[in-house]
Amino acid sequence: MDELTISNRSRIFPGDGEMAALMRAKDWSKTGLGDPEQWPQPLKVAVGILLTSRFEMWLGWGPDVNFLYNDAYRPTLGLKHPNSLGMPTRELWAEIWDDVEPRVRSVYDRSEATWDRALCLILERNGYPEETYHTFSYSPILDEDGKTTGLLCAVSEETVRVITERRMETLRVLSACLAGTTDRASVLAAARLALSENPHDLPFTLTYLADDPTRGPAFSTGLPEGFDPQVIRQVLDLDSEAPQALLTPLPQDAWDRPPTQSVVVPLTEQGTGASFGAMLVGLNPLRPFDKDYGDFLKLVAGQIAAGLSGAAAHESERRRAEALADALRMRQAAADALKQANATLSSEIDKRTAERDRLRALFQHAPSFMCVLGGPDHVFEFTNEAYLDLVGHRDLVGKSIRAALPDVEGQGYFELLDTVYRTGEPFIGRDLAVTVQRGPGAPGEQRFVNLVYQPILDDGGQVRGIFAEGHDVTHQKRAEEALRSLNETLAAQVEARTHERDMTWRISEDLFLICGPDGVFQSVNPAWETALGHAPQDLVGTRLDALIHPDDLIPTIERGRALAGGEALRDFDLRLRSREGEYRWYSWTCVPEGGRIYGAGRDVTTRKSLEEQLRRSQKMEALGQLTGGVAHDFNNLLQVISGNLHLLTKDIAGNERAETRVQNALAGVARGSKLASQLLSFGRRQPLEPKVVNVGRFLQGMDDMLRRTLGEEIELETVVAGGLWNTLIDPNQAENAVLNLAINARDAMGGRGRLTIEASNASLDDTYASTNDAEAGQYVLIAVTDTGTGMTPEILDKVFEPFFSTKPESKGTGLGLSMVYGLVKQSNGHIKIYSEVGHGTTVKIYLPRNTASEDVLTDLRSLPVQGGTETILVVEDDDEVRDTTVALLTDLGYRTLRARRGKRVDSGGKWRAHRPGVHRRGDARSPAQHGTGAKGQGTTTRRRSAVYLGIYRKLHCPCRTPGSWGRTAAQALFPRDAGPQDPACAGQSAAGQCRRRPEGILWQ
Repeated sequence: MDELTISNRSRIFPGDGEMAALMRAKDWSKTGLGDPEQWPQPLKVAVGILLTSRFEMWLGWGPDVNFLYNDAYRPTLGLKHPNSLGMPTRELWAEIWDDVEPRVRSVYDRSEATWDRALCLILERNGYPEETYHTFSYSPILDEDGKTTGLLCAVSEETVRVITERRMETLRVLSACLAGTTDRASVLAAARLALSENPHDLPFTLTYLADDPTRGPAFSTGLPEGFDPQVIRQVLDLDSEAPQALLTPLPQDAWDRPPTQSVVVPLTEQGTGASFGAMLVGLNPLRPFDKDYGDFLKLVAGQIAAGLSGAAAHESERRRAEALADALRMRQAAADALKQANATLSSEIDKRTAERDRLRALFQHAPSFMCVLGGPDHVFEFTNEAYLDLVGHRDLVGKSIRAALPDVEGQGYFELLDTVYRTGEPFIGRDLAVTVQRGPGAPGEQRFVNLVYQPILDDGGQVRGIFAEGHDVTHQKRAEEALRSLNETLAAQVEARTHERDMTWRISEDLFLICGPDGVFQSVNPAWETALGHAPQDLVGTRLDALIHPDDLIPTIERGRALAGGEALRDFDLRLRSREGEYRWYSWTCVPEGGRIYGAGRDVTTRKSLEEQLRRSQKMEALGQLTGGVAHDFNNLLQVISGNLHLLTKDIAGNERAETRVQNALAGVARGSKLASQLLSFGRRQPLEPKVVNVGRFLQGMDDMLRRTLGEEIELETVVAGGLWNTLIDPNQAENAVLNLAINARDAMGGRGRLTIEASNASLDDTYASTNDAEAGQYVLIAVTDTGTGMTPEILDKVFEPFFSTKPESKGTGLGLSMVYGLVKQSNGHIKIYSEVGHGTTVKIYLPRNTASEDVLTDLRSLPVQGGTETILVVEDDDEVRDTTVALLTDLGYRTLRARRGKRVDSGGKWRAHRPGVHRRGDARSPAQHGTGAKGQGTTTRRRSAVYLGIYRKLHCPCRTPGSWGRTAAQALFPRDAGPQDPACAGQSAAGQCRRRPEGILWQ
């Protein structure tokens, strides 16, 4: 796509999400929608709303209802993404088209919106039919003529909520049904009734009890009459709790399709761990068997096991009561036999009395409480130790029950005794509450008892008393209430904790994983798909090292061994590959537990990028400081050599051999001067003479020079945008920079190819600036593009370093790009290189916009060479450089004064004495007093005859000829009449300006 198409698509498909990028890149000509630029405006507006919304939405357009959707809707599509983009909805959702077509037709045919809440749809988005629930609305989209041409759907998937509520309702119903059961049969009946009400999650169940000698199911649900349960049981391993395939055809369940898997759930009581059997459960064929499903089945089995445990306790109490009743009947029979024997055999009295005493002792120490009440007033005749423990060790024998236990009055027990005495029928009570004082002055304490009131009959069959026996079951009652309360709240607690965990798992932007010690994924959260594009179902079962950058594999393996040894992992950085093949940095924290490794990773790619930028910036700054310092000292040496060689030229005039050698030496000085100038430029210590420049005219002025430099085999094209802004830069340095880039491009193209130089306006935003070591704002852009061999990323990291070159030895110094980098940074600009191997390179230079008017540049090289007779004061702290400068100026006819420091220039009044009538305004300052050069002004009553000159900028480039010295001095003294600089200076630009860094000050 060309840039115009890309720009248009960016407006049609706004946003930086995955779907916006997919829509911009998609070939829409292969869909029924056609070219996006030809789409009607309502469709473009709807697409903009769709892509900028964070709510799950999709829209359909045209007669085929071609499908478009946003990032939030992607999880609903599962594996159908991204091929679903642009497909007709009938083809995309063929499995549910019969369900949604009437709603679509309502929108298209009648322009009527629809709304459905938690509609059940069987989707095949992950390769298998899946039970899902969705709340959604269809709204019509009208074209320019007001006709419905599309629809917009806002949807929220509620699968987890609906299924969780259904399972919680099953647990609630089961708990309610079990609440009133007292024996095993009622528990089984209640469980069967509750489980039958949820055929979706429990298509069939077979419950087997451990102590059932028939080995048949205690009950079943979901199976038709006459179905043999052995058909299912014989193919299953009852000792396995994992899902098992059902190979035998089964009847269809609530989903109109039979279950294909079953699982065995033990009936284990919580707390005690007692096992009552097992339950075989057919699994929902439209849902995966995950941890939530398994926990639900365990809760169901736990409630059934708790009911069976309670029934067993009740059965035990019933048998105990029957045994006590038998004991009472036996005692009555013994009493009758004793009375009869006393009448006939007096010798039997002692024997019976002893037997009674033995029974009394037995009752006295029995674990159940007992007492014997006589007469209609229920007078205590006998109490055992357990009874006294219950009522607080009071003096009871011989007292009526109302007098002995006044704190029990009004609780109904006295009335029950009266009824038993009156009717002669026994009373059996369970879990009866009674409030008694168990100590003198103590507050009433509530206890729970199981008791029997058994009437005692005389020989005539009349009631003469009551035998009371029972057990204090307070602890058991409270335990049952606690268990019941736990069962009632357990589901809510499980739901709350499950919801909290699931919400954290689903919405976190960090990567979560659960894997084995071998690094195989067992579970991952949705952030893997959001951040890296890997769907969770694609990752489960694969190894983590398949996504790790090769350079990070060895340290990852080493840390993995430490994890396997039980050590936790903190702040471990590694790179993971996205679905598109890009790598991103993540910082990991992992802990091993229970044979698994739990890990969380946070994206630190931005931090790593900033650290790398800082490292590169510090590296370039350090190199600049080093090269600038070396170039400064080297330049001073060249300056002395150059000046003396120029002076020597006059002394050896006529000696051809000597002149040749001096010229060779001067050529070497010129090459050294150029090298020093490039190093100073890279170190950002090069003195600049910035001008307000129009880059368009500037580049057009270089056209002839560039064509001569590049040769005829290079096709040169200069493109200048209209309305180009001005910028502030040293034109000579800028000219040299463009020339360097052109020469590099020529070499990269092997002398044949196309070179394009473009100039345009540009703006850098905060986002780009923060990640590219630049300042946000408006810039003038110079882009130099070649069709050469390009560069690898490894070379791009080093191209700005001094002396780094990809050219063969003896070709280039490796300082061209370093000089360009230094110039751009010293001019407060930004430089960026884009290169691809085999496709060429583009160097982009961003220079800050300047709103001032363009300066007029003058070429002084055509003016004649001349010296002068004026007086020039030379200020320089380097003795050799100062002496050489004085000698050269003297040779040109100037008179000179010299000083080591600017602050000593006029000490003693020598300056005023030497030139009467010249007055200085302001102090003369040395380089140490004023940055890179001192400045001042001189005035005279007739004409200007005193100026201050930058010694290195105007006079002391080491490569100057004596003629160029004369032109420069004259230019400084008489700006309108001065001669030009020597164009042969190796340190000059094509505009005739010397690029030498100012170190001292030349004063006159």
